[in-house]
Amino acid sequence: MKSLILFFLAISLIVMLPIVGLSAEKSLVLYLPFDGTLNDLSDTGLKGKLKGKADFIDGKSGKALLFDGKSSVEIPHDKALNLTKAHAISFWLKWDGGGASWCPFIAKRSAGGANYQSWVGSDRIFDYYNGAAVVSATTPVPLGKDWIFLTTTHDGKNTVSFYVNGDLNSKQNAPAGKANNSPLLVGQDGVGNFGSGGIDELALFNQTLTPDEIKILMKRGVKVFAAIEPISKLTATWGNIKDKFYMNVINGLDRDRYRDK
Repeated sequence: MKSLILFFLAISLIVMLPIVGLSAEKSLVLYLPFDGTLNDLSDTGLKGKLKGKADFIDGKSGKALLFDGKSSVEIPHDKALNLTKAHAISFWLKWDGGGASWCPFIAKRSAGGANYQSWVGSDRIFDYYNGAAVVSATTPVPLGKDWIFLTTTHDGKNTVSFYVNGDLNSKQNAPAGKANNSPLLVGQDGVGNFGSGGIDELALFNQTLTPDEIKILMKRGVKVFAAIEPISKLTATWGNIKDKFYMNVINGLDRDRYRDK
């Protein structure tokens, strides 16, 4: 009986995963996997344009884009990219602190300020700016040869949270930023500062993410988390488990295991 209960608990988790994915898919407003392309794979469907020179390198997942401190990618303005309420920004970073004084910026910034901007400086401090305030994580991030996963969330009210490799680093106070008509820039901040290093799996969400969701996003990736391509895989997984279970019972292989004694 215990085995049967555990079986159905596992099935319930599999059934729930697509529901989580569908929710995340609706909130995903930009996804740049940098797998040999600069195109946005979210439903927003924007196309990036490279300015300067940047190379595709082996990333955390597939390929990534390596910025040289003089280059950037420009994503054209779209109202979906204005994050004025709850939101989240996540990406993988590989940077040893050399080259430019900053890692590649993620910035939607106009002359009057930023709707949002996220970066790490050579001091290894993870920062966020939205035109109203600059706030920072409290503990330096572990720059070096390994990829690190960075996430910033805003609750839409007054709290910005910094996560490093899925763990909460700090919480700071800052109101939400104001919308603008500027393009989204990756690699520079729009006012003359460029960053160097590798960026992979950049994603923007128009809702905040919970600590558990951030860990799932880090471990499973954007495609699985936001159900861009995995619903069929999850359905196949459920089908395989279900078919194997019923075939075993029919063949008598698991009859004793699932018998209520």
